Amino acid sequence: MPHVLVTGGTGNVGGFVCRDLIRHGYQVTVFDRRPPARIRAINYAEGSILSLDDLRAAMTGIDAVVHLAAIPNPANHPADVVFEVNTMGTHRVLDAAAEAGVSRAVVASSDSTYGFVFGTGAERPRYLPIDEEHPTCPADPYGLSKLLDEHICAQHSRRYGMTTVALRFCWVWFPPDYPDPNALAADAENCRRTLVGYVDARDAAQAVRLALQTPLRGHETFLISARDTYLPFPTRDFIARAFPQLPELRQPARFMNDGFASLLSTAKAEHMLGYRAKHTWRSKAKG
Repeated sequence: MPHVLVTGGTGNVGGFVCRDLIRHGYQVTVFDRRPPARIRAINYAEGSILSLDDLRAAMTGIDAVVHLAAIPNPANHPADVVFEVNTMGTHRVLDAAAEAGVSRAVVASSDSTYGFVFGTGAERPRYLPIDEEHPTCPADPYGLSKLLDEHICAQHSRRYGMTTVALRFCWVWFPPDYPDPNALAADAENCRRTLVGYVDARDAAQAVRLALQTPLRGHETFLISARDTYLPFPTRDFIARAFPQLPELRQPARFMNDGFASLLSTAKAEHMLGYRAKHTWRSKAKG
């Protein structure tokens, strides 16, 4: 039974990840500053991701690391705190893992690396749908920290031979308390910044598990999203309103054949990991 250390396992995404891993036969230890609640068959190691001593103590007997602990946005903390916790925390987690001989690390990155979500508002996509090859240009400390996290992963793969996987999650939604899509659709600027992307926390957890178990080497980055947007109207209508001067629309049939298709492509994750988002807010809306 593989033993996985989950940093930030007490958090919202962490709870879904831990439960999914346990259901699929993994032994899980949560590394966090507070213990997890209401999750059985789980171990707990108290500590901070900024403390190498705490991390080293938690790595004994660990086969893989899932690194979720981070400040999740740039709004509620000073910029230098966001940057230090997220960037130095990731570096220390992977350093401790490398010292312990851990062979694989899965790290939570973000679609904010592209620069749209928390940027200045002037950023626009070069093409749609967005994929892993789209230029990254973060304009805030959170997006920058996540982009550097990906480079830290790649560096540890080169230096130590670890397999590292960065998962660029878009806006994670937690069932059963989804936001109201009609209210979200009324905020044109937020829709433009988020590219109307979301992912159910259960699919985020699925992506983590697949990133742990799929044969991979070196470093890989994957964009993780739902298959649809959070809009109640067709994607092509949104594109026409939000990006009337878009330089390039790739795969136009994607938006004709599937009227609500996401602007964030998960084709790489589908091909290499076998990922396929299973959950949509539309099912709840119908039911």
